[in-house]
Amino acid sequence: MSVEVGETSERDSLASPLVIRVGQAVIEVKPGFDPALLTQVVRTLKTLC
Repeated sequence: MSVEVGETSERDSLASPLVIRVGQAVIEVKPGFDPALLTQVVRTLKTLC
């Protein structure tokens, strides 16, 4: 699995969701997300993709 990190300003990072790509799946993570649920989703996608 690869991770790409680009430069963003603090203002941009507060306004934009975090985008995670696992295989062909794309997940947008917004403030207030459930970390346990995100972990389960990523693990499931890793086995499927």
